[in-house]
Amino acid sequence: MAKEKSIKKTAAGVALSDYVEQVCRQILIGVVSAQRDENLGKYVGRTASKTDYKDLQGNSITMVKFDVAAEISTSIDGAGQINVLAVKADGTVGEARSATNSISFSVPIAIPKPEDQVKVDDERRRKMDQDFDRAVDWKTA
Repeated sequence: MAKEKSIKKTAAGVALSDYVEQVCRQILIGVVSAQRDENLGKYVGRTASKTDYKDLQGNSITMVKFDVAAEISTSIDGAGQINVLAVKADGTVGEARSATNSISFSVPIAIPKPEDQVKVDDERRRKMDQDFDRAVDWKTA
C-alpha cells in the first residue's frame, strides 16, 4: 500500500488538492478492504458484464462527485491556493466567509475487481484463446 501523505491544513480549511486526493484514496482503500471480507468481499467491486464504464483491465469506472464550499487564499508571496472549507454536519459552513465559492466536479476512479473475479476472468480469457487457437488450427489443417 502506498505511504500515507500528510494533509496540508490552513486556517481556511484543507487544500482542495489534498481533499480530493484523500477522498479518492479512502474510497479505494475502503473498497479493497471490504473485498478482503471472507463472506461478502466477493460482492464488492464486481463489474457488470455489459457496461461501457470499464478500464482496460475490466475494472468498473465510477464517478466521484464533489460539491464543495471553497475559498481562494493568497499568501504574501502571491502564491494562491484553493481551500475546502470546514462544513458542519447540518451542511452549514463552519465560519462565515465573504468570498466563498461552490465548486462542483467529478473525478473518475476505477474500482478494482475482487481477486476471485480476476481469476474467473483470466480463466475465461484463457479458454477463449484456446478455443480460438483450435479453430484456427482446424481451418489451416
